[in-house]
Amino acid sequence: MEIDHMRTVEILAAKAATWGLPDPEEEAENEFDEEEDVDSIAGTLGNVKKREKELVELHFPPDVTAIRANMKRFRVIQRQIDVSKATMSELHDAYQSVSSRTSSLHDACDRALAEQTALSTGSQLIKTNLYYFKQADAIMKKLSVAKLMVTGQSFASILVSIDDCLNYLRSHPEYKESEAYIAKFEQCLSRAMTWVRVGVLADLEACFNDVKDRQTQLEVDYVKTSREGEEEDTFALLYGVFASKSAAVKASISVVEQRFSAVPEFEEMLAECQYAYFARRHLLLGPILESTLDKLSATHAESTCRLTRDACTFMLRTCDDEYRLYRQFFVTSFCASHSDGRISPAMSTITSVFTAEKSQQAHPFETFTEQMCRTLYDMLRPRIVHNPHLETLAELCTMIKVEMIENRCSLQMVASILGDDATHDPNISGLNPRAGFVSVMGELVGDIAERIVHRAGMYAQNDIGAYRPAPGDIAYPQMLQMIRRIENEQKEKSPRPEESAIDQHCLWYPTVRRTVMCLSKIFPCLDKLKEHRTIETQ
Repeated sequence: MEIDHMRTVEILAAKAATWGLPDPEEEAENEFDEEEDVDSIAGTLGNVKKREKELVELHFPPDVTAIRANMKRFRVIQRQIDVSKATMSELHDAYQSVSSRTSSLHDACDRALAEQTALSTGSQLIKTNLYYFKQADAIMKKLSVAKLMVTGQSFASILVSIDDCLNYLRSHPEYKESEAYIAKFEQCLSRAMTWVRVGVLADLEACFNDVKDRQTQLEVDYVKTSREGEEEDTFALLYGVFASKSAAVKASISVVEQRFSAVPEFEEMLAECQYAYFARRHLLLGPILESTLDKLSATHAESTCRLTRDACTFMLRTCDDEYRLYRQFFVTSFCASHSDGRISPAMSTITSVFTAEKSQQAHPFETFTEQMCRTLYDMLRPRIVHNPHLETLAELCTMIKVEMIENRCSLQMVASILGDDATHDPNISGLNPRAGFVSVMGELVGDIAERIVHRAGMYAQNDIGAYRPAPGDIAYPQMLQMIRRIENEQKEKSPRPEESAIDQHCLWYPTVRRTVMCLSKIFPCLDKLKEHRTIETQ
């Protein structure tokens, strides 16, 4: 009963709360209907307005209608223009943005390309500079092989690389490692010079041994067959065997000389090669020269003049042959490499090998030929010193001084010996192949002149000062009367005037005649004697 009562109260309370208010569901339906009514009314009003407008326009004139249509189209176009302007403005802004970013990109690309070019140039420059530094180890490796052909193209290219690298490093002393690598390349150059030196010395030693072996075989053959002509065959060996190796030696030296002729180490190497050459030639020629001169001395034992002429001719021919052979081996001139008058220690070593003292440094070839001619000097001097005949001594002095030195060793004769060498190679213009002969024979002429003066003094003392006149020497009145009688007899036979057939010298006192004869013999030797004594006092 209570439950029903409470339910009734709740229903009554709910009714009381919503009493006089519309129902929510009905209110929602009413609102929806009102909205439909509003839309319907608005649509109807729009249609009415539109229809009214059309009806009004029907009453307008055609011009007004056209104007209104144009105005309508104008408004449409105006709106399109505004839209286009807005679009263009947007496009312009977008273009400016893109252009700005593109320019920035181009600038960045240009900077990147410039930087790349600079880096590439720097990289290439570094590679170029590093090339000269990297060549040191490569060249040293090539020069450290067990065997190297110094006349080949590869060796020439090695020398070119050494020269180029040294020139580059010396022209860039600002590089930190320049001095160290210059020392390395100089070491490479020293190694290359050593290869040339070893090759040249080996060729010279091979020539020397070959000649000695063939000489021994020739001696055996001539002993077995008892034939003559051993000396001719020996001389042919001396020049033929050496000439066969001259091209290789000359090529080896020339390859270095083309690039390093002014380098002191090249001069040292060349000096050592020339020293070895002259030493071996001296060992081979010495015994042969002595043997040949001994045979000439035996052949002309009775005539010192003929011996001197033949021996000097033989020695001059030997000097010329040695010069031609020397020119086949060596092309560098001593005078050209030492134009200031100085001489390297190695060159002075060559000179001192053959002579103990020299007033001035000479070309090593001249020193070599001078030593050869010493053999002739040693053979002739004893015979000349012990010759008691003043006429013979005077003839020897004139023959050596005029015929051998002045005529056969003159500039014209030397030029004919040099031939085309003096024209094509100015370096040898100061080299006289007969200078050694002239030097030694000049000493011999001085010795002869001193001997002439000595003999003239003895002659003046014995034959002039101690002369005892015979009765006929002082019978001048009788001699003059006899001469006058002979002249008168000649005039009677021939009325034409003629020269007297009587030698007036026969009227001279014997001591006067002997004095004039003695002075005529010693007068040509006085200049040479004065020069010889001047050199000795210096």
